[in-house]
Amino acid sequence: MELAQLYCQVRSFECNILRQSRIYTEMEGTINTICLGGVPHVCGGDGGTSSTDSCFEFNFSTLTWSVDGTMPGGEREDVAHAHSAEWGLVMAGGTDSGEDTFYDSVLTTADGASFGTDVPDLPVGTDNACLVVVDAERLFFAGGVTEGGSTADAYLFSRATQVRGGIFFKLIGEALWSGVEGNR
Repeated sequence: MELAQLYCQVRSFECNILRQSRIYTEMEGTINTICLGGVPHVCGGDGGTSSTDSCFEFNFSTLTWSVDGTMPGGEREDVAHAHSAEWGLVMAGGTDSGEDTFYDSVLTTADGASFGTDVPDLPVGTDNACLVVVDAERLFFAGGVTEGGSTADAYLFSRATQVRGGIFFKLIGEALWSGVEGNR
């Protein structure tokens, strides 16, 4: 096990304690406390009056949170997110505080300060969905709420197909649930 992995595991315990901290309890719809490089981060969320586009980093020396980076594309909350060593933190979709805008963008970050858009956009803007890192090559995205209401759509993204202009491939959708064959 690498020293960085061991460090983050120790910090993960501390991350759980930090969930009770002031910034975490004052924000709703955040991307949960995630350890990036052994440092706890909280991204996005709604502070009651508006959403934020900031990622906050916890400083163990001063026991304070500070802005570490700004997510491109605007303020957002209720973002689907997943994390792994290979992908870093992946954030997909979300909405603004007025729920007027449903985002379709997918962002990645390894440190909470710099952001990539190396994963293509979702087929439709969605919030309150589920995102899972399947393995080093694939992401699974399902459910949530779109401008049209709740959805049961599910998609798979593969880095292997990204080389050929990859997209999120639809696995199952509303039509399949009603007994009509959908896209596979």
